[in-house]
Amino acid sequence: MSKSPEAVSGHPVDQYFNPEYWQNLLERFHVSPFDHMDLIDVEQYLREIPLKEVALAARKDGVALPGGGLPERFNRYLNMLIFLTGGPPGPLGLQFVARPDLERGIVSLDTIDAPTAGETLHPGYKDSLIEDEHEVAPGLIHKYKNRVLMIVTGQCAAFCRYCTRGRLVGIEGAKTLEEIDQCFEYIKAHPEIEEIIFSGGDSFIVPQELFVHMTDKALELEKSGQLISVRFGTRSIIHNPSTLHDFHLEQLSKFFSPNVMLHYNHPYELTAQVVAALDKLYQARARVHSQGVILRGVNDDRQVLINKARKGHKYGVNAYYDFQCDEVEWGKHFAVPLQRVKELVYQVRRETSGLVGRGDVVVDVAGGHGKIRLNEGFWKDEDHFEDFEGQMFKVLAQGIVVPVDSPSPQDM
Repeated sequence: MSKSPEAVSGHPVDQYFNPEYWQNLLERFHVSPFDHMDLIDVEQYLREIPLKEVALAARKDGVALPGGGLPERFNRYLNMLIFLTGGPPGPLGLQFVARPDLERGIVSLDTIDAPTAGETLHPGYKDSLIEDEHEVAPGLIHKYKNRVLMIVTGQCAAFCRYCTRGRLVGIEGAKTLEEIDQCFEYIKAHPEIEEIIFSGGDSFIVPQELFVHMTDKALELEKSGQLISVRFGTRSIIHNPSTLHDFHLEQLSKFFSPNVMLHYNHPYELTAQVVAALDKLYQARARVHSQGVILRGVNDDRQVLINKARKGHKYGVNAYYDFQCDEVEWGKHFAVPLQRVKELVYQVRRETSGLVGRGDVVVDVAGGHGKIRLNEGFWKDEDHFEDFEGQMFKVLAQGIVVPVDSPSPQDM
């Protein structure tokens, strides 16, 4: 990592991503490696280890992307969990500790439309999923006929360094009540919409007044018969389980069967505190489904993915999606070649039961092509697969996915 004047709670910057430094610190406090299936009791270690000696000082906007997205944010819980699992070089640290040399050293967002001579930029860099052009009301994305995505805030309890919405996450605040009302006016006017996905940012960290307002609006449509499903995208209880409050549970319990889409990527993330939060969600009649991302150095390993599926199933999380890392420049160093991802999927399914290993691996192809489940039947050969409509896609050598009938910068 390149030198920088910042220090981390007194730790020299050149030790920031040094595994030996953090291993020595773990040994000093007598922390042994954890088995993947262990429920790490983070609160216990917060009582036993002086946080100031192991904590990371968040550099906030100082390491954000050129456009202002993805600042660095930690809380006491996440700080300790990162330390316990190997520090910044560990599977938790890699996801949340900024690496400005990798994230923003590639190209400035301000010059994306005018690349320098010889520089090739993927067309999905700014908005890989083409959400902006499908925005029909403030934060409301209507890309698929029967469902809408409602981005209710641009904030999270912590910021994943590979975030698809890095161009805006960490910049925008929560939507206003008036903006939420505009979204629901659109939904009511389109009876073909039968599902709402509350997302962000993180749908669970908006102010209580807004959360109650948006869920009450959704409840009205559920009772009227228009909505058959309501989803809540969240990672906050992984970042900090104490962000789950009684008002969340009270509102969730009013739905017939609310769906909580829990983003977690590694078995270490399911701690004693997270499992306690999951129990509260189950008592509120919520169904919890897993969503994750395949990330280089974090979970691109057969045994890690198997244990992630096993642990989630053990504690009631339904396997749903693991995404191929989206084609965003600031997250390129996390990308795993799609062929390798396919191998990992097969290994997990071969070595787990049908219920444990039933989650799909999905690629959300840049350019607005949508989600494609990479089940066995969708692959045509080592480098080609197709979607539900029969559109064929090719995986290029550098991992970029393109439709076969369109030219690509490196494939001519």
